[in-house]
Amino acid sequence: MTLASAIDRLRLAEADWTEALDAHIYAEPNPEFARRLRAFADASDRQREAFQYAAEEGLGWKAVPHEPGGRPAPYELSAGSGRVGPAGLWDRFDRAFAAWDRSLEGTDIRQIAAGFAELAAIARELADAVDDQRAGAPAGGRQPAKRGA
Repeated sequence: MTLASAIDRLRLAEADWTEALDAHIYAEPNPEFARRLRAFADASDRQREAFQYAAEEGLGWKAVPHEPGGRPAPYELSAGSGRVGPAGLWDRFDRAFAAWDRSLEGTDIRQIAAGFAELAAIARELADAVDDQRAGAPAGGRQPAKRGA
């Protein structure tokens, strides 16, 4: 693997990330919310993989200047937008998004990758919780799939 390959991975992951964020910016409230959350999680995972690979290849990161108030999440993912799902998970998401944002102000690529990993994990939990809530599942979430048969 090469440094050029690491840069290519970062560019591709950034394109996926931008597309996932844009889907939340322009979304209308609808049953596709959980799907958009999963796409966000997948894009976050691709970013994590790309940043981890870049770190392994020795690629540096130029700190991104702090924005007053931080970089906001897309409206659909922001507090006050009428988000569907457990408030506790959304609190975790908000903290993870803020931590990821702060990580961009530093130069530690591995910390940025960890921020994307946390966002991916929470977004998947939220997607499952949204599906469960909309399906009327009892609190406690999904039942494990049965094997065999």
